Amino acid sequence: MHEITRKIAELCAVAAALARNEFWLAGGTLLLLFGAGVASDLLGPGGNLIGAAVQLLLQWGLFRHVARREGWISEGESTGGVFGLIGLGIVETLGVLLACLLLLLPGLYLAARWSASSAILIAEDAPVMDALTASWNRTRSSGVAIALTLCGIYLPAVVVLGGIVFWGDPDADATLAETLPMNAVVAWATVASWYLALAVYDRTRTPQVELEQVFA
Repeated sequence: MHEITRKIAELCAVAAALARNEFWLAGGTLLLLFGAGVASDLLGPGGNLIGAAVQLLLQWGLFRHVARREGWISEGESTGGVFGLIGLGIVETLGVLLACLLLLLPGLYLAARWSASSAILIAEDAPVMDALTASWNRTRSSGVAIALTLCGIYLPAVVVLGGIVFWGDPDADATLAETLPMNAVVAWATVASWYLALAVYDRTRTPQVELEQVFA
């Protein structure tokens, strides 16, 4: 248990450091996600598609920028594209949902083991299945710690959403008083999970110099 606690603290520290390096980027992403969520609720079904597109572009832009800033990829080096991220999101979502149909814990554990896949796809320009496989292999010793960290990230969103469902009228449209806090916690959880994914990648990646030494 002490080892798991240490890994959780390390991941949280790395994620926080990545966010602090350019606080405006994390804050701006959070505000844009929040605004897109509120707008999609107000616009209805059409707004959901717009909100999903905004979230996808924000994730791709954030991961790509952080990867370049941290030196994971160099200027001019190719990176994974938006369409690859779409394919990865579809496969990952279906896999996690299918696992959740069995029990919640297998789905959560699968999400943890695949948590670095988006960063791998973008930073290493890896195909979808290669990114998922690499993430699974690299998180072998830290899957439980990542899963528990994800629980902590999404717990506030679950509490707020549960309270809205419990106290609200299921037959009525969501009011602005319900939409604002709901989208605020969802945006925070989303951005926090993205930085956690970047932290997992940072802790588990093999620098190019080491790769060259291995294959020399």
